Formats: sequence, structure tokens, C-alpha cells
Amino acid sequence: MKLHHIAIRTSQLEELKEFYIRFLSGKSNEKYVNPKKGFGSYFISFGEGPSLELMSRPDVQNMVVEENGYFESIVLDPDGNRIECVYKKEDGKEN
Repeated sequence: MKLHHIAIRTSQLEELKEFYIRFLSGKSNEKYVNPKKGFGSYFISFGEGPSLELMSRPDVQNMVVEENGYFESIVLDPDGNRIECVYKKEDGKEN
């Protein structure tokens, strides 16, 4: 298995996106928005390897979403941020 992406939930989605672009030379996709759920996210890539998903959804604080072919784990960093590590099977198929 390879690390696919790491997710960070934030109340400052735009500011965090600009931080990773400006100071770490990340590249962002177009913003994904689900208006029914009030959810928005960006994927920030740094070339080859895992990407960073920045997510904002005001009504859910500790949301964990499992998708077919993914395994995820959430840990706290030294500042208390919830860091979600997502592993994706290389073939992308269900278990």
C-alpha cells in the first residue's frame, strides 16, 4: 500500500490553501463544493507522492468517511490537529 493523501479539517479553508501554495510550492485543484452539505475541499499536490486534502464543513467536526478501496486513520499532531492518513489500494478495487 502507498499513502494516497493526508486530510486536515479546518475553519480557515482559503487561508490554509494559500499557505501551502505560497510557502510549500503546492499546486491546488479547483475547489470542490457540496452545497447541500456545506462541505468544501481542495487537494494540494507537491509533485509525486501523497497529496494534502484541506476540508471544511461547519456542521461536522470529527467526520470520518470510508470509501471503497480506502483505509484511513486519524491521529493528533503535536498541536492537537486531527490528521487523517488515507491509504488507497494500488488497484483501487474493493477489499
